[in-house]
Amino acid sequence: MKSTTLTLRLPVEIRDRLDYLAETTQRTRSALACEAISRYLDLESGETTAIRQPGAATGNADFADGYAAKKCAA
Repeated sequence: MKSTTLTLRLPVEIRDRLDYLAETTQRTRSALACEAISRYLDLESGETTAIRQPGAATGNADFADGYAAKKCAA
């Protein structure tokens, strides 16, 4: 897969957490950030599909949106 460079600003706390995880898992910050962004995009695109096409994610119209699911989990 081709790659490109992305520059972004992170709060120091997030950068520190990323550094710690990279060190403890012996992975690069770039690999961890790429995986995190990919998972986020998968999650968000799934929710977007469900919102635009009710029932598409579950095969019927009975499903909880992301907000309702988070509220139930709390």
